[in-house]
Amino acid sequence: MNNVKCSVLSVQWLWVKGFLPLLLLITLNSSLITILAGCASKQVDKIPAVKQKAVDLNYAGVKYSDNYNKALKNFERALIINKKIDNRTGIVVNELNIARTYIAEGRYETAFPFIKEAVDMAESESDVLLLSEAYATISNYYYLNGDYNKSLSYIEKGIDIDKHHGLSSVGGKLNLKALVYKATGEADKSMEVINEALKQNESGNNRRGVADTYRVSGSVMLSGKKYDDAVLNFEKALAIDKELARGRAIALDLTGLANVYVGKGEYRKAIDYLKKAYDVNAANSYKENALADIDRIIETATLLGDTNIVRIFSEERERFVSDSNLSVGRGLK
Repeated sequence: MNNVKCSVLSVQWLWVKGFLPLLLLITLNSSLITILAGCASKQVDKIPAVKQKAVDLNYAGVKYSDNYNKALKNFERALIINKKIDNRTGIVVNELNIARTYIAEGRYETAFPFIKEAVDMAESESDVLLLSEAYATISNYYYLNGDYNKSLSYIEKGIDIDKHHGLSSVGGKLNLKALVYKATGEADKSMEVINEALKQNESGNNRRGVADTYRVSGSVMLSGKKYDDAVLNFEKALAIDKELARGRAIALDLTGLANVYVGKGEYRKAIDYLKKAYDVNAANSYKENALADIDRIIETATLLGDTNIVRIFSEERERFVSDSNLSVGRGLK
């Protein structure tokens, strides 16, 4: 493979519905959900206005990453431009962003053609940064579809690339590998990988990565009914995510804590955390996640036998569904 064309700036891995960070095709500046700085081809350098237009559209897609429709429209427009000027680096970035957005929506099969083309093109270009991210994306696809052997095969390829070139993104890929082992019931292997991921993220001073690793560790502990350890890990993740003001991650941490207390049969405490997760998701317009929080609150309150909470949140659900502009949690604490 060729040498790394550009430097990785930072990595943010956020595991929700298979969400992977979106890619920015830029030169030197870090940004929202940034993981990659790509370099333009010589052909693109000759037409900077066109290049800049594609870059701007891709950036807009990342900016609107919580609004899937807006994100997709911008990525698709950038892809059209990059295909016209045969900017293969840009094409791969756009296709991976489109695929990752579809995956975040749960539209896995719609995502796959974009993933496959991106992997094929990245392999032909021998761009190690893009190839590593392409492997991570297809690994995530197979993980979400339950094909753990293929998922493991691809994520190990991505990890090998990152380790060989000293890329900081290796910590996030190790988190995915740990999740695969968790899914196959290999808790010991999962924890080995988690410990390695934690070391990688801490050595690279990647606070986001550290939080994500603690969250993955919490989920592994929870699956093994090691409730106290699970609480400790989710709380560590939560403390960092609050410090970094990561809304979606904070909601994930709170949901993780709620899951622990459901497992312990402490339904009242679980509901308290689900309410907090709901407030965060609703305040940030993560509507699908907020709706899921409401449903979990109703379900858990039913187990508790608290008909008052069931009534309140059943009414809240009706308002939520009917109000497309809902952006706050209506003060339900």
